[in-house]
Amino acid sequence: MITGKTTLLDAIRKTNVAEREHGGITQKIGASEIEIDHEGKKRKITFIDTPGHEAFFQMRGRGPRLQTSVF
Repeated sequence: MITGKTTLLDAIRKTNVAEREHGGITQKIGASEIEIDHEGKKRKITFIDTPGHEAFFQMRGRGPRLQTSVF
């Protein structure tokens, strides 16, 4: 079952990053890239994984306001 952003990315990347995160919550911002074939052309997709809500809330309390953005 996919329960969060990192778990979704793990399914796409065929990795298991979420299992190693403290409390199942991403603790830092990370990026990864995969390559796929789309309509006969190789394409790269870059994923940016941001901290979960709990870690994000704590970061806001220590610094500037942050926001999750998706493009």
